[in-house]
Amino acid sequence: MKTLLLVMPLAISLLWVITAGTLSHLRLVEIVAEDLNVAFNIGAYILTFAICFYAWLVPVTFFLWIFERQLSILTINGIIAADLLVLVLFSIFPGEGAGFFRLNNRDIMLIPAVYTQFFIMKAGLIREGRIPDTRPTATLIQALHAPDPEIRRNAIKSISARRDPAAVEALTATLRDEDFCVRGRAVEALGRINDRRVVTVLVDAWKHGDGTMKSSVEGALLHIEIPGAADELINLLHDKEAHRLHGAAAKALGDIGDRRAVEPLIRALDGPGRDLHMVKTLAKLGNPRAVEPLLGLLRKSRSNETFDANNYLNESIEALGDLKDRRATGDLVPLLKKGNWYVKGITARALGKIGDTGAVEPLIDGLCDKEENLRKNAAIALAEIRDDRAIAPLVTVLNKSDDTSLREAAAWALGKFGNQRVIAPLVATLKSDKSIDVRRQAAYALGKCNSSEAIAPLVESLKRDGRDVRMASAHSLGAFHQSSAIESLIAAQSDRDSSVQWEATLSLDRLPGNEAAAAVENFARRFDIAGIAKNYEKIIRKGDVRKKYPLIFALSRYGNEQMAKDFVTSGHGLLEDTGRKWLKSHGFPQDPSPRPGAPEWDKQPEPD
Repeated sequence: MKTLLLVMPLAISLLWVITAGTLSHLRLVEIVAEDLNVAFNIGAYILTFAICFYAWLVPVTFFLWIFERQLSILTINGIIAADLLVLVLFSIFPGEGAGFFRLNNRDIMLIPAVYTQFFIMKAGLIREGRIPDTRPTATLIQALHAPDPEIRRNAIKSISARRDPAAVEALTATLRDEDFCVRGRAVEALGRINDRRVVTVLVDAWKHGDGTMKSSVEGALLHIEIPGAADELINLLHDKEAHRLHGAAAKALGDIGDRRAVEPLIRALDGPGRDLHMVKTLAKLGNPRAVEPLLGLLRKSRSNETFDANNYLNESIEALGDLKDRRATGDLVPLLKKGNWYVKGITARALGKIGDTGAVEPLIDGLCDKEENLRKNAAIALAEIRDDRAIAPLVTVLNKSDDTSLREAAAWALGKFGNQRVIAPLVATLKSDKSIDVRRQAAYALGKCNSSEAIAPLVESLKRDGRDVRMASAHSLGAFHQSSAIESLIAAQSDRDSSVQWEATLSLDRLPGNEAAAAVENFARRFDIAGIAKNYEKIIRKGDVRKKYPLIFALSRYGNEQMAKDFVTSGHGLLEDTGRKWLKSHGFPQDPSPRPGAPEWDKQPEPD
């Protein structure tokens, strides 16, 4: 019976192809074959239509059984023949699922709707790239010469996902394709390939292309990251004809981090291609040679009221803060009074980064400014400078201000000082402030003071306050190696809120002694921490809030550099902070760039 079911459809298919196959119908199947780039012959026709007859002759259950078990004979050059049928049905069905196979406007075969839906769904997955394209790069390059532009576009999409330098020459030739969509996709694909030739190719395409091509090239250059292409990008900064590309070149050089770019970028700041990316890259490269040119740009922008000038003013302020050079203090301090609300805020932050004590008094004055943005950022800046002159004004703000966000910033700032003078006001705030956010920040601040006077207030708040304050108190108690702190943290492992339980456990994990270690192990037995560490990428992508603390514990126990970097780039605030702390404690840079395919919180990866 099984042999009959295999042979009959093949025989009928052969007869049908010979007698009923019209030229137009054969051409349709040829187009499908070109789309998959398969060496298609009469045997492939027979196999393809044989599958149609299985759907017609065999009951549903037996069809599925035979399909699963005969899959090995339905493979043509690595492509399952069913995929060819999928695309044939998808193209021929007038209503994308009407259930009829039409030839010359006549219904000659009824396909069960369940099969139709399966085929259409599978076709959609192929078209969207959710089924990996396993064809070799050489085969994809051949598909760039197909007559159908859709075939060429799909081939470029697969090449782009592969990022194979072997495709550079073929993609370069495709930049002259008659179809503008094909040309645009070729530009995007080139921009994703790590090959220094790409820069020269794209610049040449920009010079000789139309407006659409120029826009495509400008977008592609903004996203390239080719470590070996620094020379080509620096040369591009000297190319006056291509000045519109200077900003993209500057961004790429910043991503590469080549310090040779500093002088060319400084010269380009005065050229027709001046761009905000140049300012950002100069800050990123961190060369003090850039300070004077950036100060010149700041002064020029400050005297101009245009929108463009304001953008350069903002970027130059932030860049000078990142460079942390005290030469900028004199130009920045006046902006605390003369700038708009945004300029005042970023100026305060820049002065905090620079750390010049000459800015302390102006920043103390900023605590009383009418602009909330300046008040809050002045408190943060004073904490970064850590001049004791700021303690009394910050305590006054903490006790008397009606601005909740300012009191919260003041509590955080006093914690950064961490000396004996700040403990009493922070304890008073923890006990009596009406805002849970301010009390929470006071609890965190007390954990940085390294004084046993903070333990009793933290233990009390761990028992009685709101969830966020209990979490902060549990976190801070992890800084104290005393029995009263350990006992309170062990008790907090039974808190009504799981977040508090985990904070207490993480704090115990930082403390020495057998008692703390035993409490941690007893709590961790409820979870497969090793499995969580192994599958952390899937958990992050799923965005399971119940596992954020187990993830943090897994990093503590089984973490490595890559896991910590993925935490930093995950897009989840708590994981980011945890990842940075881990990297800092292990001597690694704390601001990594996201790697290709890095997990993002509650975000499944999209197909290339």
